[in-house]
Amino acid sequence: MTHSFSRRNFLLASALGMFAPGFVVDGSLAAATGVFPNVSGENLNGKTFSFPQDFAAERTLILFAYEREQAQALTSWIEGLALREKSIPWFEMPIISSPYRIGSFIIDRGMRSGIPDPKIRERVVTIYTNQALFSQALGIPFEKSAAYALIVDRRGKNLGFVTGAYTPAKAAIILRLLKTKDRKPA
Repeated sequence: MTHSFSRRNFLLASALGMFAPGFVVDGSLAAATGVFPNVSGENLNGKTFSFPQDFAAERTLILFAYEREQAQALTSWIEGLALREKSIPWFEMPIISSPYRIGSFIIDRGMRSGIPDPKIRERVVTIYTNQALFSQALGIPFEKSAAYALIVDRRGKNLGFVTGAYTPAKAAIILRLLKTKDRKPA
């Protein structure tokens, strides 16, 4: 599922500075402009993580969305990239609006019951925060109904992302970003 914006919304967002230079709205690679915000959350096994500090790998894949309806799009990445079997460093992050933190026990329990695989639960970290500010920090347009596959470096720098469910073309972009080394200044 590729998300697209209307011409009117694109022009309005561009005028407001919501799109980074080089952002492509058809689900292709987007320009990297932001940094992962300082947030913390628990995985579905109860372990607490603080990001970006807990990004241990040189490159990490982050699968995130803002709405429950996007869960299948995120799952398509887990299945499409065979993340259960591969050594790709990754997290799935439901980004839930801050006021819902009060019901986090019920929300997380519901997610746990829907994800029986302990290897997947280990990688699902629920983040309760301001969703729009989260996107803004990453330099990603806030689209509540979109799913994202994002690559960050160890410091949380946004190296690029695609939107929507897994496709072989999008996966090729993500895998290329995972393998790209930082360029040294000449």
